[in-house]
Amino acid sequence: TDTGSDLDSLILKTELKYHLDRYITREIECARPLEYFDVEVGFGGKPGPCGGKNSTENELIIDDFRLRGRLDRVDWLGTSNRGIVIDYKSSKNVTAQEKFDEKREIQIPLYMLALKEAFGMEVIGGEYYALRGDARGGLYLKGYEEELGAGSGQVSEKDFVDEETFAIRLEAARDWARQAVSGIRQGSFPCEPRDDKDVCRYCDYEGICRRKEIPERSGTAEDD
Repeated sequence: TDTGSDLDSLILKTELKYHLDRYITREIECARPLEYFDVEVGFGGKPGPCGGKNSTENELIIDDFRLRGRLDRVDWLGTSNRGIVIDYKSSKNVTAQEKFDEKREIQIPLYMLALKEAFGMEVIGGEYYALRGDARGGLYLKGYEEELGAGSGQVSEKDFVDEETFAIRLEAARDWARQAVSGIRQGSFPCEPRDDKDVCRYCDYEGICRRKEIPERSGTAEDD
């Protein structure tokens, strides 16, 4: 693709080359013995012309509601039908699995449930991949340290958990999804700002949020 010859285009091409070179180097150094399954692979939708050729029309069904989505990337151990979901982030840092409950981390666990229930794979992990940093992190199943690059310096061994904890993390996301759908159906949208104020910088709904109208919480909070 011709990105032009002006200064902005030159800077863009330089940045893209830098990030692509870093990405390739990181993949080589991680040295995972996994096979590529697909990128932009959807559940609840039709296959795409490029990425997403292995998409499925199966949806993730939770109780009486259905979820559709698209996974950035899936790698797998093809002979054993075991897979990992990878979600790319434009940040430098990622959320470790031990913080999932505190941050109510729902995205990657729901994607893992989709890989399991919509695609029929045995899930061995799900991770956030920071494109601007060196971190990968998320939720990995113990026993697959070698396959998931635990010795590469990119993946923390603290993110590997036993089967019971692994299942608990996934079910917690399922419950949070239930709560979210219940709130939507009831028209309940309380303003509940997180303690992590930095997250507001990246929120698409900052312009309509009432967060700034709520007094800073200092131990107790009073309702208006």
